[in-house]
Amino acid sequence: MKISDILLFLNHTDTEYSFTGIDSIEIVGYSMPNNAKSNTIIWIKNLNEFNIDMLDTQMNLLIVSNMAHQDFNIIVCVNPKVVFFEILKRFFVGKSKPFIAQNSIILTRTIGSDVSIGYNCYIGENVKVGNRTVIKHNVVIECPCTLGDDCVIESGVVIGNMGFGYYDSIISKNNKVPDLGGVKIGNRVDIGANSIIVRGTLGDTIIGNDTKIDTFVHIAHNVQIGDNCLIISHSMIAGSTIINKNSYIAPGAMVMNQKTVGQNAVIGMGAVSLYDVGDYEIVLGNPARVVGKNKKE
Repeated sequence: MKISDILLFLNHTDTEYSFTGIDSIEIVGYSMPNNAKSNTIIWIKNLNEFNIDMLDTQMNLLIVSNMAHQDFNIIVCVNPKVVFFEILKRFFVGKSKPFIAQNSIILTRTIGSDVSIGYNCYIGENVKVGNRTVIKHNVVIECPCTLGDDCVIESGVVIGNMGFGYYDSIISKNNKVPDLGGVKIGNRVDIGANSIIVRGTLGDTIIGNDTKIDTFVHIAHNVQIGDNCLIISHSMIAGSTIINKNSYIAPGAMVMNQKTVGQNAVIGMGAVSLYDVGDYEIVLGNPARVVGKNKKE
């Protein structure tokens, strides 16, 4: 395509930008600034902090950055990262056709349109799968579960296994608490490879719209996660915890059971959160302590 095609796409998305350069140049792909290839689009976060001399003006590059330069074709915008990846998704990310592997065991009859299910999966009879959702390989969903539209469940994910809950009776110790609830997952939720979402005890474990969960994350029973949260790799969210919208749980963090994490809160890398975390609070350490306020909405 030509640069003019990319600009037309940005116009239709109401993106605020300006362009300097020649819009008739052909763009055939994308590359990285430290290994730029001719007639490709690249992203430079901050042109002031980049050695622009390493780029050849004859390579017909299209640069997405935060400021203009007279020698290059540049889309200037406030958030170059966002604009760059929106362009890549529009022009360079191919969409595969929906596919359901024959060797998967699929008991449910409630599957939306354009759904993909990979090899060696088990999908129980009380599962509802929304439109355009992609379930990769070796995924197990074994409880009453609702998956929203446009979700991505990566390979090795287990949804709906029994939680780790026990009680002592008069007769014996360590009796298993029966988990009778399910899992509700909103729209546009991503769950990374080998993560586990435990079913609720009586109610449901809940994950809100647009929340993204990384690889090797454990979400225990009865946890409620709001919209637009980011839960990063190797985090552990203990049972009956409530995480409100827009919160960020950094790699390797742990949140104690029955605690509340406020909206827009940040739990830092490796933190062990033993207490409630307020709205917009940033906590770090073991045990985690408040170190500041999150200014990001």
